[in-house]
Amino acid sequence: MESSPRIIISLSKAQNFDNDLVGSKTRNLSLILNRGFRVPQGFCITTEGYSNFIIENNLFHIIDMEVFKKSFEDMRWEEIWDASLRIRSAFLKAKMPLHIEGLVKKEIESFGRNIKFSVRSSSPAEDSFIYSFAGIHESYTNVKGIDEILKAIKLVWASLWSDRAILYREELSLDSINSSIAVLVQKMDKKPVSGLAFSKDPRNGTQNLIIEAVSGFLSKLVDNEVEPQKWFINRDNGEIINHLKPSEKSLMSFLDVKNIGEMILKIENIFGFPVDVEWTGKGDDFTVLQVRPITGLNDQDEDR
Repeated sequence: MESSPRIIISLSKAQNFDNDLVGSKTRNLSLILNRGFRVPQGFCITTEGYSNFIIENNLFHIIDMEVFKKSFEDMRWEEIWDASLRIRSAFLKAKMPLHIEGLVKKEIESFGRNIKFSVRSSSPAEDSFIYSFAGIHESYTNVKGIDEILKAIKLVWASLWSDRAILYREELSLDSINSSIAVLVQKMDKKPVSGLAFSKDPRNGTQNLIIEAVSGFLSKLVDNEVEPQKWFINRDNGEIINHLKPSEKSLMSFLDVKNIGEMILKIENIFGFPVDVEWTGKGDDFTVLQVRPITGLNDQDEDR
């Protein structure tokens, strides 16, 4: 294992470290990768990297001044919004520590030239079994070039103090000294089909497994740019109960859907609880992009 400070950890080794260092997203994907599932290659900039950045740039003072200058109950939404924007600006203006920049550059160059990457948050508080703060921190896709990647890393770090995160301040136990966030950098993996899958219906916890799919990148589905095709599958026998599609052409064959359903149940078995999986590709190209527990199975709110 790497000696402290542990700034960069490869995705394949991240399962050996605590969530407090690599974040839930990174550790979950590392577990899946080491169980034989396809996962895009990548590395994690640990929470120690975040700590180094804010210490070297004395950002504690700015965070305290913006977020903790008055009680949360006395802050209007406009004040929270403005505070998060000022923190974001301070993070972007701050210098990336040279040792972190050198380590990131070395990792990026190992992939070769003209490679696009995703730069995503991996917070210890995200995607836990108790809370699933999906989308509360920033993620960026199709990022190319070391300068843009370093900028995206700063933006992900700054999103620890986004307006959304500040609104969840009590649940996230945010404070300027102890709070931190890791960043997961992965090679972009473009496949013809991508989607979401729920090993149980998140609205009511029934035995239906749900698969949603769109053509191309998953971001089109996550950002609600297009309406996905949906398959409702009986978990016990694999039978397709219903297929909803906005167009006549089906994105996947019965065998494709059956294979993905089987994969989702295997992933659920690994973790031991119902899972929400982001994926891309089908057949032998089936690739896992993210795994998190499904929280609030009895919550009737249909929003993700």
